[in-house]
Amino acid sequence: MKVNKFIRYTFLFLLLAPLVLTAQDQRLVKTKVADLLALLPAKDNPQADRLFHELINLGDEGLTLVADQVQPNGNAGGVAPRYAVSLLTHYATTKEEKFRIEQVYLAALSKTREAEVKAYFIDNIQLVGSDASVKTLTEFISDQAVFDKAISALTAIGTQDARQALQNSLTNSSAPAQARLIKALGTLKHQATLQSIAKFVSSDNLQVKKQALWAIALIADAGSYDILLQQAKNGGFKNDPTEATNSLIEYMHQLTMKGNSSLVLQISKAILDNTPDAAQQHFRLAGLESFVSMNPNEAVKTLIKERNHFDAEYRKEVLKIAGLGANNTAALKVWTKEYKKSSVAEQAEILSMLAAANKNDSFVEATLLPALSSVNQPSRMAAALEIAKYRNKKFVTALADYLLRCTDDAELKAAKSALLQLVDKDNTGLIAQKIEAAQSKNKVALVQILAERRSVSQFDAVAKLTASKDPEVNRAAHEALPNVSAGSNIAALLKMLSATESDKDVKSIQAAIISALDKNAGSLINEAYQKEKIKLLPILPFVDDRDAFGKVVSTFNAENEKEREVAFEALTNWQNNEAVRTLLGIRKDERLSKYHDKAFIACISQAIRSSWPDDQKLLMLREIATLAIVKKDKISVIRAAGTVRTFLSLVFVAGYLDDPELSSAASRAAMQIALPTSDAKPGLTGIEVRNILGRILSKLTGEDSQYERIDITTYQENLPYTKGYEPLFNGKDLSGWQGLVENPIARSKMTKEILAKKQLEANAKVKENWSVKDGSIAFQGDGANLCTTRPYGDCEMIVEWKISKNGDSGIYLRGSPQVQIWDIARVDAGAQVGSGGLYNNQKERSTPLMVADNPVGEWNTFHIKMVG
Repeated sequence: MKVNKFIRYTFLFLLLAPLVLTAQDQRLVKTKVADLLALLPAKDNPQADRLFHELINLGDEGLTLVADQVQPNGNAGGVAPRYAVSLLTHYATTKEEKFRIEQVYLAALSKTREAEVKAYFIDNIQLVGSDASVKTLTEFISDQAVFDKAISALTAIGTQDARQALQNSLTNSSAPAQARLIKALGTLKHQATLQSIAKFVSSDNLQVKKQALWAIALIADAGSYDILLQQAKNGGFKNDPTEATNSLIEYMHQLTMKGNSSLVLQISKAILDNTPDAAQQHFRLAGLESFVSMNPNEAVKTLIKERNHFDAEYRKEVLKIAGLGANNTAALKVWTKEYKKSSVAEQAEILSMLAAANKNDSFVEATLLPALSSVNQPSRMAAALEIAKYRNKKFVTALADYLLRCTDDAELKAAKSALLQLVDKDNTGLIAQKIEAAQSKNKVALVQILAERRSVSQFDAVAKLTASKDPEVNRAAHEALPNVSAGSNIAALLKMLSATESDKDVKSIQAAIISALDKNAGSLINEAYQKEKIKLLPILPFVDDRDAFGKVVSTFNAENEKEREVAFEALTNWQNNEAVRTLLGIRKDERLSKYHDKAFIACISQAIRSSWPDDQKLLMLREIATLAIVKKDKISVIRAAGTVRTFLSLVFVAGYLDDPELSSAASRAAMQIALPTSDAKPGLTGIEVRNILGRILSKLTGEDSQYERIDITTYQENLPYTKGYEPLFNGKDLSGWQGLVENPIARSKMTKEILAKKQLEANAKVKENWSVKDGSIAFQGDGANLCTTRPYGDCEMIVEWKISKNGDSGIYLRGSPQVQIWDIARVDAGAQVGSGGLYNNQKERSTPLMVADNPVGEWNTFHIKMVG
């Protein structure tokens, strides 16, 4: 009767608060710290916030104990303290909290000799540090192991004291430290250090020199121009090791932000004069961009000339820059003139650039609408695309007229795409009006637009075209029907269906009827079914009609093979779980082998997407699995089970882990079930979950397996040992089970000797009546209750069971209350009530709200929670 029992338990601790209000918790701070560290890492943000406040309230002694336990990364004993430090750093918000933490970190920093631990604390000081850390951090600039970290922290603090400390350290530091210091002072744009930094431009150390040039560029003093220009010239305005030209360009950008237009233009001109080669074009583009930002009108002539300096890709980049300054009257006038005399390809590029720069209706009307009639196809297509970007519905008519003029397939596709961006339910009438005058391929495009916008208001216009003698238009109209049909069109569609013989067209009309179904369609469908049975069968899975399923099943069971095939397709498309068992029966019937494969797949998909509870879905998958003979079918079941995120589903897929052909699919299904999801659904917990995940590690193969192992290992490390499901039955024998000796009250009155004797008798009776068959605990006989050898407190229990005809059984909880299991067809049962009621819990039997039992001989699942 019982199989695969599992129990989920939680150890609960009851804290009895003393009645005396002045009583204090006498635990040592060290104990408190240990307790808090045991809870890390936090499971979620609320717990992290609570643990932070408990940590910060430990006082300086407790915080010091935490910091002192930090160990080098990779040492397991130091993981929790590092989590604690990270929590303190990232959750501290007030100045007082940050100052307390900072002092603890500084103290820990002075104690440790481990370079990695020093770096760790300096990283945290970087986030909470103040002037109080400057002196200590400055001392670490001379430490080759952590000088970079110390300088980063001082840069983050960024106060006057921190800047001065960085500056004072320049002279006596090593070359690597000097390079890092100069970079930091440049990042801080510390004007007072400019002269000191400038001295390093002549340094023999490449890194020091490079950082000096970059820092000078960031500080952006007007007097630094000659230095940077000369260094760029020395490097030939190329990508030399000192990156001098990059520094000059950064200097130009910084001056642009300061608004120093005269110097920016001077630098821009110098760059353009010194970068004639193709390898230097990125420098030229930077110079052009700054030129345009400072003086767009003066830059236009240079940009026009510059377009043809290199290749077509360079020309496109120049036009992007031109767009930054083409939104004023003067620039627009010059570029419009240039547009008219440019080549075909260049016209389209200029048009797109001007459209991006001038986003207003007047530009559309003056330039883009006329361009729709240009003799140049690229210009027409560019104009349509740019008009669409405006999202102004008043241009729908113009784009529709343009579409009617299109003769080239590529241009027609572009016109349709542009029009789709402006058409919505309010203006599909404009599209429908254009259909009559359109050529064949243009008609098709207009119909497709109506379909993509789901224009049910234009059903008549589309339906009319289903009678077209033009095969392309006829097909497009039929394909559009499902998207333009509503409940009010059912009668017309049924009439159309009756008159249609083409298989393709019939399918399109059927799809349209399905999409249009509403609560009033039932009578029309039933009436049509009497006349056009074979055409209406595919629609029945979608009709809200209690008799629909019976009609399909009776048709399938009839002798007409053609009708049977259509009825079978209807069964595979059924929208709820009503057809699952019928499909399962088809799969089991050897006479219906031609339907087996499709029936098998349909069973799985319908079971998974059904409204059944997860446990019921799994029971169905287990039954389907008994019919899986070939590898692909077994994998289909395993993958489906992977979507049922329950403990029993995990156990089910784990049963395939040792099969070489199926272990890969089973491993990934198990991961999908057990691990947390990307949308924050929690993973499963417990000893058995941990064991199954451990087995998966050696089974994973493929490109992503190394990352999957990391995911599993990380999750295992954080799995609690005291929560989750554990198996009550090992699938092999009755270990962990014994005979039941009386009830708890009777046992309490027995002597040890009598109790031991009765236990032996009960165990002997168990051996007579209970056994393990096919991985299940089976009962045959009378009496001899079976019980677990260990007691449980508050817990959850999942048990799968099935019972024979006229059977009566149950699961006792805490001694007397029993969860009832029985055959609901028993003659002595009186009124039919389902299993799951509580018996002996009160004077009258507690009846379940509904009969949810599966037929006798099939598996059921109980999920029992026992509290108190």
